[in-house]
Amino acid sequence: MIYLVIFTYVVLTTIHQEMRPGLKANGDNALYMFFYLQPFGLRDSLFINFGSIAIIPILSTYYFIHMKNNNELFHLLQRIGYQKFIQMVVGKSFLVASIFSLIVNIYELILINWFYAPLSFSGKSQFLLTSKLIYFSSNGWVNLLTYIVLAAIGWGIYTVFILALGLFIRKNALYVPLGIVFGLGTILLDEVVLISMNKGTIQFANILAAPNLFSPGQLVIGGQNPPLGLWATYVIIVGIYALLIFALIKFWHKKQERGA
Repeated sequence: MIYLVIFTYVVLTTIHQEMRPGLKANGDNALYMFFYLQPFGLRDSLFINFGSIAIIPILSTYYFIHMKNNNELFHLLQRIGYQKFIQMVVGKSFLVASIFSLIVNIYELILINWFYAPLSFSGKSQFLLTSKLIYFSSNGWVNLLTYIVLAAIGWGIYTVFILALGLFIRKNALYVPLGIVFGLGTILLDEVVLISMNKGTIQFANILAAPNLFSPGQLVIGGQNPPLGLWATYVIIVGIYALLIFALIKFWHKKQERGA
C-alpha cells in the first residue's frame, strides 16, 4: 500500500511537470508517458528505478524465506514433502510478483488516461518510430500489451530467482536487500564489461543486466540497442534465468536431503 501511495505521487508529479499548453489528446502522448515512467526508462527516478526491485521480490517471497529460517519448514515438509513445497513456493512467488506488476502497470495507465492523455492508438506509433526506444512492435497497442505481459513474466522469473538465492541465506535480514543488491550488481558489472565496446560485448551486457528481464528494452547499455534485437535478447535472458533457477533449487534440494 505504501509503495502504491508513493508510486501515485511520483506519477502525478511527473505528469504535472510534463503538462504543457496545446498538449494533444492522443495515444502517442499516453504511450510516451507510460514508457517515460517505466523502471530504467527515460525518467531518471530513484524510486521508480529501484523501489520495485527492492519491494516486489520481498513482497512475493519473504514469507517462505522467513518460514525456512525460523524452523517452520520442518513441520510443513513432513506433511507435503520437498517436491510439493518447491512447487508451491515457486508458483506462488511467481504469481504474486507477476500480478503485482500487472496491477501497477494498469494503474499507471489509468492515471495517465485520466490526468495526461487518453489511451487511443491506431496503427503504427510515430512516437515509437521516432524515439530512441527499442520496441516489440511499431503498433502502439501491440507494443504496449506485449511489454506489460512480458514485464509481468519477467518480474515473476526475477522474483523466483531471488527466492532461489535466498534458499541458501540463513538470516532474514540478509535476504531483505538481496533483490536490489543483485539488480544493481548486474548494472555495475555492465560498466566493467563495456570497457571493450563491440557488438558481442553490447549483447552480453544486455543479457547480463537484470532490468532487461522485467523492464525489457528500457535500459540502453552503452548508448546502443542489443544487436540481436529485443525479442531474441528477452528470450535468451528468460532462458538463462530459468536454467539458473532450476540449478539453484536442485542443488538446495540435494543439500537438504543430505542434511547439510
